Amino acid sequence: GLRSRIDFFNLSQTNLKHIENGFFNTFQDLKQIHLEHNELEFLKNYYFKNLTKLVRLNLAHNFLSSIDSYSFSNLNHLEYLDL
Repeated sequence: GLRSRIDFFNLSQTNLKHIENGFFNTFQDLKQIHLEHNELEFLKNYYFKNLTKLVRLNLAHNFLSSIDSYSFSNLNHLEYLDL
């Protein structure tokens, strides 16, 4: 379906406070995620676990105070990470 072919996701400047478990699971072709300028305080291991094609992840200008140990462990193609 359409959801599986989406490769760019922009949720920047949306006052996002948390990410639901499994939210990105149906978007496995994602190459870029923009979550900058939000209110995220923590990153959990499962947020990005199935996003093996992800190349760019922007989390800048959030309120991150806690990042789980394996938050980025499956991101084998990640080239750009901004915290």
